[in-house]
Amino acid sequence: MNKRRLCPQCGSGSHFRFEVGDLNRRLTSQRFRYDECDRCRLVFQRDTPADLAPYYASDYYLDLSLDAVRRAAHAEHEKIEIVQRHKQAGRLLEIGASRGVFAWLAREAGFAVEVIEMDRRCCAFINNQLGISAVSSEDPAALLETRAAYDVIALWHVAEHLPDPWPLLDAAAANLAPGGILAVATPNPDSLQFHLLGAAWPHVDAPRHTCLIPAAALAARMRACGLTLIDTVTDDRSARSASRFGWGAWLSRPFKNPLAKRLAYLTGCVLSLFSLPFESGRRAGAYTVVFRK
Repeated sequence: MNKRRLCPQCGSGSHFRFEVGDLNRRLTSQRFRYDECDRCRLVFQRDTPADLAPYYASDYYLDLSLDAVRRAAHAEHEKIEIVQRHKQAGRLLEIGASRGVFAWLAREAGFAVEVIEMDRRCCAFINNQLGISAVSSEDPAALLETRAAYDVIALWHVAEHLPDPWPLLDAAAANLAPGGILAVATPNPDSLQFHLLGAAWPHVDAPRHTCLIPAAALAARMRACGLTLIDTVTDDRSARSASRFGWGAWLSRPFKNPLAKRLAYLTGCVLSLFSLPFESGRRAGAYTVVFRK
């Protein structure tokens, strides 16, 4: 066994948690080791590939069209509602906007919206079709240092994709205006599904998900940056969708026949309805937390 690696979040020692392959997309036969921090319980990939781009299929980003964004907006409306509970207007930055559905909703709600997104195709679409300022960057933390302070910074299921999310989260906290809010959504390693499925949990999503962040660890880190936790959401559409995908993807993995795979996935969706009372609160499949500066 290799020498123990220190936790990238708190610097404590860690222990081996599991080793797993790319079970979701099967783009590689490699296996990836995940360790768990002895102190903050962060689950993190030990040796993240230097370039993660080859592990994202060409269809990772969905239909880049204005009609598709409008159709998808209904499913993401709870995100802007969470933000508006704490901030009704101002400068808003979304990091990792994908095709810009939330950014479009935020602009429609009256925010002055900017976007940082790694994918150049998505940036071009957001700029040219949505009319929202978007910058392509593989180092959003450094880019933040050049920007004026924001009233809202949002990362919706982005942190778990970053080789090291902590510099970006620290930079986001530093770049908030007084009274500004930071919203972060991410899979929940305290979930019932992760407890039951372990490495087979679809939200491990190796190697694309480099870490699984306990809510308590994230709150402690942001508290050290001068932010206060003001909201925790585990019963929204994002959390319910995480549960459906978790059970559906897990049940459908063994099948190669498309029809059988689809039926197994739908069975998982039904299972998620029955498991909902047990996948709430601390045991939800995903969580959204909001911090105020």
